[in-house]
Amino acid sequence: MEPDAHTDQLAVCAARGDRAAFTALVEATCGEIQAFVAARAAHLSMVDEVVQATYVAAFESIATYRPGSSVEAWLKGIARHRLLEELRRCRRGQAGLAAAAVVAVAEPDGDPDGHRDRLAACLERLPAAWRRIIADRYWQDQPVQDIADRLGTSPGTVSQTLYRARQALLGCLGHG
Repeated sequence: MEPDAHTDQLAVCAARGDRAAFTALVEATCGEIQAFVAARAAHLSMVDEVVQATYVAAFESIATYRPGSSVEAWLKGIARHRLLEELRRCRRGQAGLAAAAVVAVAEPDGDPDGHRDRLAACLERLPAAWRRIIADRYWQDQPVQDIADRLGTSPGTVSQTLYRARQALLGCLGHG
């Protein structure tokens, strides 16, 4: 990416502590960074958060910018990392949601909204082998390695099966 002399100068001034220059840098590059993130985001709802995190990180590390290089490329690199972090966070949240839902089936207290019944119906739709792995992992609290040893397979295969089962449950429950 060809360096832009104007944004390069703004970054240099911002690195010297000029907050107005950083504000101008954000204004000059925000549209391009938003488009970059929007083109790669899983959901449009995460674009603003990722862009904001990008500029916070850029502000905190502006001293690492190398004058004469492309500010836009530097910002896109930061945005790419922030987007990956956000995608990982969302995936962990989905996995946590599905795992919590699976555990909730075994909870003895009431279920006034019928979530337990919906989850039980969704579990029944899964292949029997997947249900067994879910039961071992979430109800028996067995480590993935132990499940893999019992099945004569790799821990990666068990983790992949758990992931697919959670995704299927999320889809069935209307969260995926």
